[in-house]
Amino acid sequence: MPNFPYDSIHDDEEIYRQLRAAADRLLGNSEGRVEFDPTGLVHEAWLRLEGQSQKDFTNAAHFKAIACRMMHRVLMDYLRRRKVERAALTLTIDRDQRSAQRTTILALSESLQQLHATDRLQYEIVCQRILGGMTMQEIASALEKPLRTIEREWAMAKAWLLMKLSDENKNA
Repeated sequence: MPNFPYDSIHDDEEIYRQLRAAADRLLGNSEGRVEFDPTGLVHEAWLRLEGQSQKDFTNAAHFKAIACRMMHRVLMDYLRRRKVERAALTLTIDRDQRSAQRTTILALSESLQQLHATDRLQYEIVCQRILGGMTMQEIASALEKPLRTIEREWAMAKAWLLMKLSDENKNA
């Protein structure tokens, strides 16, 4: 899919459904401190994506990954403007509840920035997995990497993030 793949946000109902589900996950983690609804968050991210000059996406998974990252950015901007960065959230690192971490929005944002500075691939995987709710196969497709590489990097990134957020909780 070269260029911006859709003329309208509703052109691909499956992608739209997946983005709404990702937005619902993001908003569910904010514990009622956000006035967005999933539809509003998807539409705001869509408008920001549509306004960007760089609009080349390799496939639908790549588009979904970028859209989910944009939804996170929209949410972070909104929370910063309202000065609720220290608001608590419960973050499920993986699909099981054993990895649920209680943290702050600011701690999560700082951890993601540190991961971005140290390992770009792991950062991309974490964003797509946690923020976008993407499967390992979807992430491999979006990043054009072998599935085994994605699984190995995810295991390392997940361990690092759990440790980092656990340390943040001890220092809070």
